[in-house]
Amino acid sequence: MYFVNYYLDLRNKFREKHIRLWIRINKKTLKFNTGDKIEEKYWDQSKQQAKRTYIGHPELNTYLQNLKVKVENKLRSIKIENDIVTLQKIKDEIGKIFELQKPTESKRIFFDSLRLFIEAKKTEASYRTIQKY
Repeated sequence: MYFVNYYLDLRNKFREKHIRLWIRINKKTLKFNTGDKIEEKYWDQSKQQAKRTYIGHPELNTYLQNLKVKVENKLRSIKIENDIVTLQKIKDEIGKIFELQKPTESKRIFFDSLRLFIEAKKTEASYRTIQKY
């Protein structure tokens, strides 16, 4: 039996915390970085997703839901295809999913620039305009 959940990495001192995917299998835990960050005030721990007040919550929540489905499907297929399932096998196979999820440098630059643009506009634009951005 396994459980797949999201938690924030509260160890760092920065405002935005990394969103981590945890896989709990037989009292062992594997942790993977999703590549996304969010401030704690925008994170709903009980639902394991971004709150509606977070700008970009539909996209982030959809990404997290799709990622969870991919991981759960991969866990099922590993269990079906292998007689003996080791933690290392699971770590390697799930790691491949995260390698495919990593954004290219150009996408990262674009979204970092967009985030900076939105932050700059918050002082002069209305809430609805910011939501549209």
